[in-house]
Amino acid sequence: MATRRASSLSLLSSFLGATRHITRAPRPKFIKTFQQLLRKATPPAAKERPAAGRGKMARRFLQWEGSRRAYWLYEPEFQAGSPLPLVVMLHGCQQDAKDFAQGSHMNKLAEHYGFAVAYAEQTQRANRMRCWNWFARHHQGQSGESALISALALDAARKAGADASCIYLAGMSAGGAMALVAAHAYPDVFAAVACHSGVPLGAASNAYEALRVMRHGPSGVVSTPSVFVPTIVFHGSDDTLVHPVNAARIVDAALRAASKSTGGQLVPLPWPAQAGASGSNEVTVSRWVDRQGRVQVESWSIGDMGHAWAGGSDAGKFTARSPVDASEAMVAFFLSHRRSPR
Repeated sequence: MATRRASSLSLLSSFLGATRHITRAPRPKFIKTFQQLLRKATPPAAKERPAAGRGKMARRFLQWEGSRRAYWLYEPEFQAGSPLPLVVMLHGCQQDAKDFAQGSHMNKLAEHYGFAVAYAEQTQRANRMRCWNWFARHHQGQSGESALISALALDAARKAGADASCIYLAGMSAGGAMALVAAHAYPDVFAAVACHSGVPLGAASNAYEALRVMRHGPSGVVSTPSVFVPTIVFHGSDDTLVHPVNAARIVDAALRAASKSTGGQLVPLPWPAQAGASGSNEVTVSRWVDRQGRVQVESWSIGDMGHAWAGGSDAGKFTARSPVDASEAMVAFFLSHRRSPR
């Protein structure tokens, strides 16, 4: 299965990217061997074509810590005249902004629902496999890549004329893990967060711990975030790169944070909703609501799916056909939230 093959490839990619931050560099022969495996296993790149949508996707630049960082900003053709919501997207390893835009088809949804999309882009200088460094202490909290993502979101919101109370953050794999880091570090910027095939906040602080968490899930209970951010999670039940138990741990942490921050526990809906065919392709979604009945935490488990974006387009890497469209589900979740003054 192509998705599972890509999953094994991504594990090697994540490790190679992570080794950049280990004091003792791997031997050149070691790197060469893995790079050969990567070339053999990498699925052919999709043909270059514009991302869906009739609006404008343009390269933008942010001056940050003395350097010029590029990102891509999609603005829909139709704008009602009022400030638009903004969704910030963080790609996974071995991806870039354009590939993620194509695979997630988020621009098409932006045109339909009326919001802007900013695609952050990791550099090979920061990580040779373009993974976000979610596991490194320097990038956790209000520093490093977390601070960069917050600054990028505010810059994109200004350039797109977006509603500052409706800025959302989403990511895939390493991007999903980084999205959790940045959203909880900057709850005054992000109104909600989506994590697809990622790991819990604070589950690792170095590359070796990151690999262990990816393969087996966190050991013990992960720490409770100091603030609550509305959270939606997606994970394939057959993910061999990032163990599905990570999704459950993300949800547990979010529920504990909600209880701690709001002073009241979220209530699960009486039964999980199901979509798609019964059996291995079954999709289950669980939701937790506040006292006003608003969904604050949502979790999707996608049967018979590996490490891939659910319902994504074949035009991008690491996507899979699925009864659920992760992009559309997270947009629906996002647009039901607005950041309140803290």
